[in-house]
Amino acid sequence: MATFKSMQGVITQIDEFGTNVHSLSGCAKIYSISDRQGAVMKFVVSPSTYVVNQSVLSIGDNVIAFYDINTPTSRIYPPQYQAVAIAVITGNTNVIIDTFNRNLVNSSNTLQINIGPQTRIMLTNGQPYMGNLTNRSILVVYGFATKSIPARTTPSQIIVLCYE
Repeated sequence: MATFKSMQGVITQIDEFGTNVHSLSGCAKIYSISDRQGAVMKFVVSPSTYVVNQSVLSIGDNVIAFYDINTPTSRIYPPQYQAVAIAVITGNTNVIIDTFNRNLVNSSNTLQINIGPQTRIMLTNGQPYMGNLTNRSILVVYGFATKSIPARTTPSQIIVLCYE
């Protein structure tokens, strides 16, 4: 099962990815992201990366990028990971990828989601998802949450990743 980590920061550089004849040159880019402490990580954003709201990513955007820590990666500095998903963070937007139990509480018991009438539940291809959310890897986009433990929120979007 996938284990996701994330990095939030500002896009500082964008480069083309794929320079050999066997790659899909021009189909992927490498985004350098710097966090508030100055740490830098690079993320490959390819056609298989889910970009929340299909946002066009630009230098200066505040983003959160998610990657699977179980995916092999080269030992270079700064680290370079295949982005599973990436989102531009604006205002009070929060984004998380996690698995949720039958009570819709995430694996670290820090967030409980409530499905509201305006919550869009879909697959990465934009099609509606009607199945069970329990123990699925899902990306949750939400605004404000309560200060309780776990925090509670009604998300605007839930994207089922079907990522195994």
